[in-house]
Amino acid sequence: MDADWSDLPPDLVVSIAKRIVCLEDFAAFGAACKSWRSKATKENFTGEFSHQVPILMLPMIEDDINPLCYSITKGRFNKLNLPEAEGNQCFSSLGWLLIAYDHAWKLTLLHPLNHTRIELPRFSNSNYWRRWKYPTSRPQVISKFGLLSSPSQSSDYTVILIYERKHLAFCRPGKDENWESIRVSSSLDITIVDLTCFNGECYVVDYLGEVFVLDFVNRIKVRRVAAPPMPGCSSRYKLYLVESAGALLVVLCYVCSRKT
Repeated sequence: MDADWSDLPPDLVVSIAKRIVCLEDFAAFGAACKSWRSKATKENFTGEFSHQVPILMLPMIEDDINPLCYSITKGRFNKLNLPEAEGNQCFSSLGWLLIAYDHAWKLTLLHPLNHTRIELPRFSNSNYWRRWKYPTSRPQVISKFGLLSSPSQSSDYTVILIYERKHLAFCRPGKDENWESIRVSSSLDITIVDLTCFNGECYVVDYLGEVFVLDFVNRIKVRRVAAPPMPGCSSRYKLYLVESAGALLVVLCYVCSRKT
């Protein structure tokens, strides 16, 4: 007679959950059945969220609700069912997706594995957004987003955006009703090209290769990071902030344009 795994004693299911250290396996555990899903909570996950190997999400094909993802730990491709992302812009941070919905610029945080949704304040604090409120084609307002901490771990988290290709804004869901802009420098010409969240702080790099850290503890404080001089961005070079093996790196990417 086949065993009914959904009828295991709750204490045994919790014991199994606490022995899983890979977040990808933990998500599969919670998807097995309703009784197991009820035990697949962050309190029962003993692995460290910060040490999980990321799953790579390939660019979505138009009108495809099943984007391909590549698991580095498993060495295989998987399909995700993401009808929420169809035809919309997607950005990722700490295992969550930011979905920017069409012309209204409604923003939603979405967990791609369990489809948990968190509605964010409408992004309407930008003159650029207001100019394009009823556009004939959607503008690229948001270019990057980051989370200071994961909503899976805490209800106190901060969402940061690069918008209009060069400006910064943030909100604290549940606390802020609107997005607030951040000025990194007194210079009006400064252009932010990338951001990443590292050790509970947000780091940004500008067009000239200067790195800044944003402190959200008490009030917004911005300070320049003493880093080796880097070439600025150009048509041939792009700058990125990357966390690797517990270190924060500024990566200079050479753009090769090949004529055909």
